[in-house]
Amino acid sequence: MKTLSLSLLTAVCLSACGGSGLSIGVGGGGGNFGVGTSLHFPIGQGKQADGTNVQNHKIITYFDTQQRAQNKPVAGGYYRELLAERRGGLYLVQDFYTDGARKRSDPMLISQAQLRDFHAHPDNGSLSIYHASGRLARQVQYQDGKAIRDQSWPDR
Repeated sequence: MKTLSLSLLTAVCLSACGGSGLSIGVGGGGGNFGVGTSLHFPIGQGKQADGTNVQNHKIITYFDTQQRAQNKPVAGGYYRELLAERRGGLYLVQDFYTDGARKRSDPMLISQAQLRDFHAHPDNGSLSIYHASGRLARQVQYQDGKAIRDQSWPDR
């Protein structure tokens, strides 16, 4: 019973922190004990203390099957969602397959000039691309705008 009370108290204290950040949860009962963590980010409108301007996820461009920017959805194509806007003209975006809304990429930070560029990639960091099946297709690590590591996998 003391373990359950401790886990409830910990959960209440940590969830009261609010905003974005890291949460740590402790729980247990009987002969079991568990610790869990999660990262959470606020979703909604407005500027955050770190300079992020969080938007409700909105589609900013569509791409056809030849990877050209379009103004409306195209069967077999893709779309790019704006997740947040950062200081310095950077945008956190994520790409999805139009058919089924499955993710095509993990979120990436790009410049305004790249918003309608299908081949956009972060200047520094990694880009993960997924097959329509959901399996990892490619991971590229960028440094100063240049690929320094590139690995691909077939869709099996």
